[in-house]
Amino acid sequence: MAPFSRFPILLVLLLLLLTAAAAATAAAAISDECPANPCSDSCNSSLCASIVSMLQASAVAIEEYGLHAVEQSIEVARKTAAFLGGAGDGPAMGICREMAAVGADELELARNMLEAGTGADGGVSPVVTAAGAATLRMLLTSAAVSATTCLEGLEEKGVAGGEVFRRVEEARELFGIALDLVHVSLERVAAERIAVDTFDEWTFHPTASMTIQSSLESLQVTQTVTVAKDGGGNFTTVKDAVAFASQNPPPPSGYFKILVSPGVYEENVVIPKYLNGLILQGAGIERTVITSGRSSADGYETFDTATLAVNGCRFIASGITIKNTAGREKMQAVAVRNSADLSVFHQCLFVGFQDTLYAHSKRQLYVGCSIFGTVDFIFGSAAAVFQNCSIMPRLPLPGQKNTITAQGKRCPREQSGFSVHLSRVFPARDLADGSATARVSTYLGRPWKSCSTTVFMQSNLGGFIDPAGWIEWDGRNPPPPTIYYGEYDNVGPGASTAERVGWEVHKKMTEEEAERFTVAALIDEGSWPGNTGVPFESGLI
Repeated sequence: MAPFSRFPILLVLLLLLLTAAAAATAAAAISDECPANPCSDSCNSSLCASIVSMLQASAVAIEEYGLHAVEQSIEVARKTAAFLGGAGDGPAMGICREMAAVGADELELARNMLEAGTGADGGVSPVVTAAGAATLRMLLTSAAVSATTCLEGLEEKGVAGGEVFRRVEEARELFGIALDLVHVSLERVAAERIAVDTFDEWTFHPTASMTIQSSLESLQVTQTVTVAKDGGGNFTTVKDAVAFASQNPPPPSGYFKILVSPGVYEENVVIPKYLNGLILQGAGIERTVITSGRSSADGYETFDTATLAVNGCRFIASGITIKNTAGREKMQAVAVRNSADLSVFHQCLFVGFQDTLYAHSKRQLYVGCSIFGTVDFIFGSAAAVFQNCSIMPRLPLPGQKNTITAQGKRCPREQSGFSVHLSRVFPARDLADGSATARVSTYLGRPWKSCSTTVFMQSNLGGFIDPAGWIEWDGRNPPPPTIYYGEYDNVGPGASTAERVGWEVHKKMTEEEAERFTVAALIDEGSWPGNTGVPFESGLI
């Protein structure tokens, strides 16, 4: 391990700039010497090839590439966090520091899992099950997404290109290479994996040891508190109840329940990263409402506009409306930002205009929810399934087009993508008027990042959807060939694909292709949703 750690990422990048031909030679050597080219699907194949070439020169076995790359990523993440800590309080620096801490934590967890599952040869052991492999990919994807979120904040504030931007971008590139090389290690042991998959995904969280645990048969609620505006509960605000739960967290497999009584709660609520197993239960979407009005027009970064921001693992919300009331004129204004792994929203209502639901990262399930918005109102880099949901575009600003999704997968191996399954897409009341529908174009989505991945399956699509279905990010230039947009077995007047965009990346999916985007395939390697008590379909119907 030591020889690799002596090659800092900045030196590697400098060498790449000076010796492009050498990188090409290294890539060719990889193809010749390895059973599969670990850099073939990399977002930065030149950097990947150079790192692999150095590992080969140091006589590191291919089974160990992933662990070496993760350890180097941790070193770079720590140095980046230290640099950001002394970089002052400029635009987006708060987000960048928060994301640097998240990224470092995710990498540490990935290393712990890799070390716990190390075989006799130093590579990944077959006892790293399918569920464990999915968690490793999620952690490394999340580290890269965290760095990207910092970069997006800097770009939003018009300060891209400085020293902070450069360092974070370089760190992100290395995190992506770590994902590439861990992916190769996992693929090499997949065929040897033991038949019994005993890793319990539902009990995974940042403070858990990586020991195998049995599945939970039911939710274990260890403490319940009530929020009531009239003073009839334990707390009068949701954020005070969350603060109490943070000081009195549940045990590793348990839950802390917050019952939110009927009322309109005007506040911004943040569920911290290390508060795992929180249940936020309202009295129904017409009775319990959390609302706020932050927006980018008022000086906030989009990331910080959320009325409800969720970070802790195993979060469950039910029977609550979350609104951002900034209005259509205030541009980006998030109702919910979800960065929580293994999280579920059940029978919730999300109300906003642009950027209503920020499915930021990790694995998420939305069942029986309603989502209102205009531009990119379901966006982010999570692996998320929306099942039995009502998706309702609203009347946008004059001259605007409605785009339902803007998915943010950036690299092929990231665990990321949106699946809208068994749901309904129809206009909200203000758009349902015939004259409004006629003058507003509404699309299923547009590609936010270079590997944007979104599918609509077995859903009812209203006739107001533009026949093209999808639109370019800027409305002009065709998307890159690395995105994936698919439709399967949809019904309704807007379901016809006869006039859809002519992009090769748009797929009229087969059943086999559609199976890749079910709950079972996209987010459910460890059967965790079944332990929540929320009803859902694991596959196609």
